[in-house]
Amino acid sequence: MLSIVSGTYNRREALQNMVESVRDTLPRGIAYELVIVDGGSTDGTLEWLHEQTDVTTIEHGELLGAIKAFCDGAKAARGKYVVLANDDILFEKGALMAGIIHLEEHALCGGVAFADNRKNAYNTTGKHQVQMMPAEYNGKYMGVRYAQVGMFRKWLGDKVGWWGADDPEFTAKTYGGDNYLSSRIWELGYTIDEHPDCKVDDLVIQDELREINHGPANEHEGHPDTVAYYQRYPKGAILSKEPLVAQEDKRSLRILYMPIYERGHAIQKVQKHGLRDALSKIGWVYEWDYMDSRSVDTEMLSILTCFQPDMILSQLHAADVVTVQLARKIRQSYKKLLWVNWNGDYWPDGLTSEKMLALLGYINLQLVVNGGVLQTYVGHGIPAAYWQIGFEETFGQLPDVKQHDVVFLANAYHPQRKELETVLRGIEGVNVGLYGSGWEQSDGQSLYDFSTGKALYMNADISIGDNMYPDAYGFVSNRLFQALAAGGEAMLLHQHVPGLEKLTGLKDGVHYVGWSNFEDLKEKILYYLDHDAERRAIAYAGTDYTRKYHSFDARVKELFENLLSYADKPLQDMIGLRYTGKQPKQFSVKGLSNHRYTCTPGQVLFVDSVDVNFIMRTGVFQKVADISPDDRLAQGVPN
Repeated sequence: MLSIVSGTYNRREALQNMVESVRDTLPRGIAYELVIVDGGSTDGTLEWLHEQTDVTTIEHGELLGAIKAFCDGAKAARGKYVVLANDDILFEKGALMAGIIHLEEHALCGGVAFADNRKNAYNTTGKHQVQMMPAEYNGKYMGVRYAQVGMFRKWLGDKVGWWGADDPEFTAKTYGGDNYLSSRIWELGYTIDEHPDCKVDDLVIQDELREINHGPANEHEGHPDTVAYYQRYPKGAILSKEPLVAQEDKRSLRILYMPIYERGHAIQKVQKHGLRDALSKIGWVYEWDYMDSRSVDTEMLSILTCFQPDMILSQLHAADVVTVQLARKIRQSYKKLLWVNWNGDYWPDGLTSEKMLALLGYINLQLVVNGGVLQTYVGHGIPAAYWQIGFEETFGQLPDVKQHDVVFLANAYHPQRKELETVLRGIEGVNVGLYGSGWEQSDGQSLYDFSTGKALYMNADISIGDNMYPDAYGFVSNRLFQALAAGGEAMLLHQHVPGLEKLTGLKDGVHYVGWSNFEDLKEKILYYLDHDAERRAIAYAGTDYTRKYHSFDARVKELFENLLSYADKPLQDMIGLRYTGKQPKQFSVKGLSNHRYTCTPGQVLFVDSVDVNFIMRTGVFQKVADISPDDRLAQGVPN
């Protein structure tokens, strides 16, 4: 996660613009939070802040100075990296993403300084540039960068005390905190870097707050806070030759996630987030709606250049948008990239078409929910595996919906479903709700509206699921998982699916009840509506099992722990191992091909992926919980 911290006082419009620039410049999928410290605003700022779902507000109630505001905000931040920014700046497009990538790739960088265009005695032209401050290195005086607006490592900022509010030797109240933080980072042997894409527009608003902050200045010595900084650092920052504290960050996995959003259903982008959220727990996720792109080739290559992902997780159901030609070009330029494609639909003709098979030749692993096509992939030498969808979690209050005895949420696009409608509507004394398009008598719409769907399932006694494709081994839609995970007392009656128990663990009669034909379905509806305790027991068991084993968190764990082994290349070339034995001194460890590694107890041992199982057979090594594809950047990180 990325945290953006700012202090504010009666600058609602400027703050709104700054916050909007954060939202605009961050790609969808990058987890972030805003932490705003308010100094007692009376212009509607607080009311606006309380309405923002991505903002945490800290209310000081009065102006206590920028140094305390930024320190309190940074301490409360939860992100791996923390941006400290004034409320009267605007982030330029791509600036925040560039800072993240720079910190990920430069282990000794403690902070990235954002170039600003504020005019002053050192910048008379107003061009974007990074500010400099005096420093001392090895007895020599020099200038080094400092971050007026900057992105910092959270652990390092916490260690040095951020803007110095708790440092008894630093008495400043408003100014100099940015110099203090940069000085402390240089002092510990880390650097403040600049990046050409890390820029902000500084509006330098002249208002009451600026007048208060400027205050009375000593004619000879300048602002009291400037005096306080040079009392703390008389010769400027003292630079260290090497890091004095161990690096605590590990490089995170970067995933370009390319889901499919069906056009005409805007609600998806609000409520379809489960897989993205699960992926975000293991790395940085850049979500790209490639189906909505005007120039897929240009945009995809641009994203790959700026984001530099380790992995693509795409949902390509055909080879018409991302083409074979584009895939070939990507493979030529990004040879280390791991590309996984997931097809979450039934259509075997598209899954095994000549063009799709050619496209999959450039993809490392194909995942499907229709197990019936796996043998075709085997015959063409395409690495593939079964990987089901998870249920979408909902948040907040559910909408008010009708209550039904039986509900079925689906579109009636097939004659079989038209016949099903006749059967369900014909059950005397049973209140049936059919939601979707194409029904003779629809009770409403709930497609991709997972909150409404959950409310309908929870208000019912029985939910229905059918199987339109009995030839598709293990194929079910997300409806099964949404219905089971919803909770409440609705038991799922689902048409039999070949291989369902083997592939998902869901057992007929335990987690749901299967039906074979319409007469069987009708009989079971009437039976279970009349046997409440039996129905509820199955409903509760289905919900518990689904929430435990069929969440998107569980799916992502399965992907990384099991399925990636099917890919034609590993995600990691080197794997980190932790020695758990009692040997106190350095010793050598032999791999499969007699290659020897030097193990230092207390430090991570990095071995080639082919040697991992051979070395772990001794029972005194454990895998380090880190999926970084370039573990060299994690060397030196303490256990």
